[in-house]
Amino acid sequence: MKITLKQGELIGREESSFPSGKKFYSYCGIPYAEPPVNLLRFQDAKPHKGWEGVLEATKYGEACPQKTPYVNPLPFGDEDCLYINVHVPQSEDDKPKPVMVYIHGGGFLCGSGDFYGPDFLMEYDVIVVTFNYRLHVFGFLNLGLPECPGNMGLKDQVLAFKWVRENISAFGGDPGSITAVGESAGAACVHYLMLSPMGKGLFNRAILQSGSALSPWTCTSKQIDHAFQLGKILGCETDDKRELLNFLMEVSPEDLGKAARKLTGQVLQSSILELAFSPSVENSNLPLVFLPAHPSTLQCVHNIPILTGINDLESLIFVTDISMEKLTSIRHNDSIVPLEIKSTRANVEEILKEIEKFYFKDKDEDENVLPEIVDLLTDLQFSYPFDKTYSNMMENDSKTPIFLYQFSYEGALNIHKMLIRRLFVEFDFKGASHSDELSYLFKLRLMYPGLQYDEELQMINTMCTWWSNFIKYGAPTRPDDALQWHPTSLENQRYLHIDEKIEMKSGRVNETRMLFWNSLSQKEKNAETVVLERKSLP
Repeated sequence: MKITLKQGELIGREESSFPSGKKFYSYCGIPYAEPPVNLLRFQDAKPHKGWEGVLEATKYGEACPQKTPYVNPLPFGDEDCLYINVHVPQSEDDKPKPVMVYIHGGGFLCGSGDFYGPDFLMEYDVIVVTFNYRLHVFGFLNLGLPECPGNMGLKDQVLAFKWVRENISAFGGDPGSITAVGESAGAACVHYLMLSPMGKGLFNRAILQSGSALSPWTCTSKQIDHAFQLGKILGCETDDKRELLNFLMEVSPEDLGKAARKLTGQVLQSSILELAFSPSVENSNLPLVFLPAHPSTLQCVHNIPILTGINDLESLIFVTDISMEKLTSIRHNDSIVPLEIKSTRANVEEILKEIEKFYFKDKDEDENVLPEIVDLLTDLQFSYPFDKTYSNMMENDSKTPIFLYQFSYEGALNIHKMLIRRLFVEFDFKGASHSDELSYLFKLRLMYPGLQYDEELQMINTMCTWWSNFIKYGAPTRPDDALQWHPTSLENQRYLHIDEKIEMKSGRVNETRMLFWNSLSQKEKNAETVVLERKSLP
């Protein structure tokens, strides 16, 4: 089927959904921005000018340079990576279809829109859009200069959403019904778009899976330090930002990516709560600013229905990247204390003692503490930031419907948990690792091409029904459904627990643990108040 856009004409390819074989069309590898290469390497993206003739949009565009072992043991990708994909279900109904725009995760390090097959969601009559954005050093190097302003990857996303709003009607989509969906770093990106003035009006609903802009790994304050450290790795000894930029502009993408991955490894050795290249506050004197301040100080620029949640064993995924020796020693490392809770060194030592007592109780150093470590890191990386995120949203606008969940289901498609158990470490506790819910929403045909989905059709149908209902109606369940997924509120906090038994539960997700972290935060606030009062005494 031929589509006509302002940029030109294109044709796609016909595909079949799963499991019923419903026909849909895929239009892949559509350029939405000018290639960010040569002089545009670290600059804000420019809208694509268009093409001559008919574009054969039948193959996905290149991913951003990266190394993703699940897909390829070798580095792959290209700087010319700003492409968008549109998947359109076919139906007799000519009514404009609601649109899901999915932002992939990958820790701002890796990932690509073509990793996530739309085969399941095509059964539910929603258009699915995926796209690539600049990653790692290419998307998040920040020198505070006009030629390298920072957050280029986030501004790529703004351009992609504008492209969708301007063009989706040509594919039969409704530009007034766009839902931004993201997982992990992608969820953080959705939250960033909700906080940034540049994100206002781009979408009408939001789904945030296992991530928010308040997670400690989603925002760095050391962007300038990391930039100069990168230069040193590559052989550039300078303290001048302009000189460094000129040097980095000449480095090949292969060498730049390799050096950036080396620096990321070094940063992770000193703190598991930080990445070398991630979103950062921008120079306010520049003309186009996405992030004017730290996300913890910003409020959402638009209040829209939200569906958000986490998995119960999120940080189990870190045993693939960190040795067991380092994992167990983390309980004594002050880098686990969130910045907003830190005060004096003496206080940090007391906080570590409280954390040790709460999570590890009387367990010795040589005992198996993997379950406790996973709970601790899950809370630091995901649960506590998640709790703060939706709590802030409710406090700032109590009328915004927020649907919460915890995904604990362990089935045949919990592929990440199965891989961790088989390749890295044996364990016997149930639950869902980070990203395990994705296999029930997408066909992960590039990452796991041989995965069998037939035995989990019930959970696939359940998850896709909830997600598509929210995309269509702003609520995951319909009024006549047997199970009602109710929104949470300040007066009546509740969430849907997704396991073999699915049920609404009262309270907060991981409530006892969240009360512990909030008590630590409150103690530090009280301590600061006392110090200020003492300083004000004559």
